Amino acid sequence: MVRRLGEAFTALAHRFMPHPFVFALLLTLVTFLLGLGWAHRGPGELLDAWAEGMFSAPLLVFALQMALILVTGHALAETRPVRRILEGAAGLARGTASAAALTALVAMLAALLNWGLGLIVGALLARAVARGAAARGIRVHYPLVVAAGYTGLLVWHGGLSGSAPVSVATPGHPLEAAVGVIPVTATLLSPMNLVVTGFLLVAVPVLLALMAPRAGDPVETA
Repeated sequence: MVRRLGEAFTALAHRFMPHPFVFALLLTLVTFLLGLGWAHRGPGELLDAWAEGMFSAPLLVFALQMALILVTGHALAETRPVRRILEGAAGLARGTASAAALTALVAMLAALLNWGLGLIVGALLARAVARGAAARGIRVHYPLVVAAGYTGLLVWHGGLSGSAPVSVATPGHPLEAAVGVIPVTATLLSPMNLVVTGFLLVAVPVLLALMAPRAGDPVETA
């Protein structure tokens, strides 16, 4: 049943899902039209507001921070010790089910440490799994393994690099007057967050394993 649902959603996405850039353009157009009709602003005012927001100092600082997280995450993922771990993990895959579950678990564990690391590690592990499987003559459903590599994005905000929990735990954060300083023991280390994160670490790999094609089904290999 899970596999059939996955195939149905995949078919719908292939047929109707536009390119992500189309969403960005449509949302920009909708916002512009709402500004004209609802906020009663002129086109010039809206363009000035858009430019001011796009190139504001806080947004540029945030963008640079996110870029640094990705760059440093990639640098760490490319180090020899991490590469050895990924190659060793890739060798454990014996088929699509184990490859997808393994990739998801490793990606999520890395994302709990740092979301940039989890994003890069997941992609590198998916590639390593595909190459290792091909070298051993094992057919794997590469799209499913690649999707598993991005499951770290499901748990990263409950990990050590969660933006909101880390921000509100820092004295002087923008919302301090409203909510005060909230320690990570009340957010990241709270029982609710730990239970949800633990559940996802178990449920997501199992779900991906259940989505693997069965024997005799067509397999899309790398």
